[in-house]
Amino acid sequence: MTDQRSRFRILGRTITSMAAIALFTASITACGDTISGSPLPGEIDVRKLDTGKYPTEPVDAHDDPIDAPFYDMKQVAGMRVADSVATADEIDPTIKYTLDKDVSFQPSDGQLDYFGKDLSKVAESNGYLYSFTSAGSSKPLYVSTSTTRWPTKKELGSTTLASLTLQFPDSDAAKHVAQQIYDRDLDHFKDKNKPVPLAKYPSAHSHWNPESPFMRSTLAHGSYVVVFEISAPSNDLTILTNLAEKAYDTQLPLLDQLPPITDIQLLSLPWDPDRLVARAMDPLNSGAPALGDSALNVGLRGILHVSPDRATARSSYTAMKAVRFGTYDDTVIVRTENDASAKRAVTDKLFPVATTRIVDAPPNLPDATCAETSEEFGEARFDRFMCMVAYHNHVGIVMSDQLVDVHQRATAQYSILANAR
Repeated sequence: MTDQRSRFRILGRTITSMAAIALFTASITACGDTISGSPLPGEIDVRKLDTGKYPTEPVDAHDDPIDAPFYDMKQVAGMRVADSVATADEIDPTIKYTLDKDVSFQPSDGQLDYFGKDLSKVAESNGYLYSFTSAGSSKPLYVSTSTTRWPTKKELGSTTLASLTLQFPDSDAAKHVAQQIYDRDLDHFKDKNKPVPLAKYPSAHSHWNPESPFMRSTLAHGSYVVVFEISAPSNDLTILTNLAEKAYDTQLPLLDQLPPITDIQLLSLPWDPDRLVARAMDPLNSGAPALGDSALNVGLRGILHVSPDRATARSSYTAMKAVRFGTYDDTVIVRTENDASAKRAVTDKLFPVATTRIVDAPPNLPDATCAETSEEFGEARFDRFMCMVAYHNHVGIVMSDQLVDVHQRATAQYSILANAR
């Protein structure tokens, strides 16, 4: 994740003019409209809050809903499938650290090729529609990957799991691709690598280097192809095959619940239909969120893929009954089941990262709480302070290294939520 920044005001001379104004105001009120920024009954006037340089309206406040351009629809599809891809800690709870650099909702050709020799070419030539990658490890570490050599790691006593999920036009194409991926990869490493059968999944294509703790496994499942690159604390083949089978045990039922789409359906996938990304405070006030990896509209599993501390995030988001998430930059918007659930996030201080102490909340802001974070989890680093605000059934989460700044961000986020109704 990254960093980012702000906008926002005659009296009539005759009784006739004032009467006209009164009639105009009455007509607006009769239509049930609310002037932007005006407080609803029983709510604070957000125009009086200290929001610093930050925006106080959603980015689409004066525009049509933001649509994703057609060339970004593979990424929208990647968000869709991410909610049906198991996080590494679902497969093995000890794999609790997110390998953030290996999470992508629209992997590049180079990222695809990390999972197999010429994998991107094989996928393209067989009409793949979209893909998604995610990864985790049992210890803070760095997996050294290359498109030409077998992966390595320095933390030999660790377990890692990286997954790649792709969708193809039909099951025949998927089967053909799974075989091709395996054949090309094994041929590239034929001097050292050996085939590995999986008893529970005889149609899986797996191979490993007996001198290495890493193994790759590929399986076609309906229109989907799943590739796992896993490593164990040692080169024990039994441990590797058990982990691979457990990975398929967890992953395949999730894909069974996600109907594959056609290339035509891909182009018409909804993007931010509930305006969660539009509600996320953009610190740079760019006017419209770019559809990068920081702009996401996902469910619980989707947000956990990009959460540095997945266990804490899962516990907090589950406790606040989170339904859907929108993100932009480091800002997170959570839609909860109801108003009470959102308020509970604040009262119970359900921060999605570990915190060290509670700090002052923004002045004059209802339903807000702030804390000092642990600032790191494994290899992940995040800002010193985090604040959460609740407004009806939405929770806004912002971060900053400065307390005054995080207060202004939280106040701006609350204002956006109020002005987005």
